[in-house]
Amino acid sequence: MTFKTQVIIFASSLLVAFALGRYTAQKPDVTTKETKSDTDVKHDDTVTTTHTTTTTTKEPDGKEVVTQVTDTKTENKETETNKETDTLQQTIIQQKNNKVTVSALGAVDFTHLSQPPAFGAAIEKQLLGPVKLGIFGLNNGVFGVSIGVEF
Repeated sequence: MTFKTQVIIFASSLLVAFALGRYTAQKPDVTTKETKSDTDVKHDDTVTTTHTTTTTTKEPDGKEVVTQVTDTKTENKETETNKETDTLQQTIIQQKNNKVTVSALGAVDFTHLSQPPAFGAAIEKQLLGPVKLGIFGLNNGVFGVSIGVEF
């Protein structure tokens, strides 16, 4: 197998692995809380109107008579107001991914195709944030440590 073919196989495998990881990921839980509140407000307003009329009259003997008439009108107005308030709150709960991953491995040496394929297992645990640490082993005596980043 040529180097070009190996690069194409590697790039295709990487693309398929990314697509599978992207579209099989769990979606976060979203909880929605809706709150409705009604408020009734009453206002009492008092309106007072005052009207004053002053009349000056001269009598024939020369006296001036001043008459003052005051009209006061009081009116009460009652006003009601309804106020409705809607509140919508969304909470997103992220899933914790602090799990142990156990994987089955298979490998083929493309430079020596006459050798049988190697099989093994890997164990991986989330270490800190998106960083994962793991160990693996194959039946041909190859053992190792792996570090990965989840995105």
